[in-house]
Amino acid sequence: MDLRGGPQAVTAILFDMDGVLVDTRRSYQTAVVETVRRFPALYLDLPSPAVTEAWVSALKAVGGFNNDWDLSAALIRGAGHFGAAFDIGSFAARLASAGGGMGSVDALLGQVTDARFSARGLIRDLFQQVYLGADLYRQLEGQVATHAPAIG
Repeated sequence: MDLRGGPQAVTAILFDMDGVLVDTRRSYQTAVVETVRRFPALYLDLPSPAVTEAWVSALKAVGGFNNDWDLSAALIRGAGHFGAAFDIGSFAARLASAGGGMGSVDALLGQVTDARFSARGLIRDLFQQVYLGADLYRQLEGQVATHAPAIG
């Protein structure tokens, strides 16, 4: 569509804000899983957790995790805190009891003191690289992606 003809050339603009036309849930879930899987090896020199989409669904069901950066951060912090003893069902139940969202993660695990675990720092950056891929990441973020390729 050529928009140079001015506003009269545009007959409609369509926004799909509820996923009715295009369902993007799967791509975001996959990006969360890959972010949580890659983060420990990249930034903490730890093995990757055996994260699955069930982990994502469990925290989505708790509530308060509409932002995928926060969701990724919660899973990374939970898996890192509990290590091999991490149980997503127990973790989700404890977060639900505390009200859900990042406030419940902070109440359960304590405030973030290590900037690597900030949902707006390295976790966000890794998520964006995984979700967007190298080319789009460079275009939107103005940086070279160091941990791409994208998931799909």
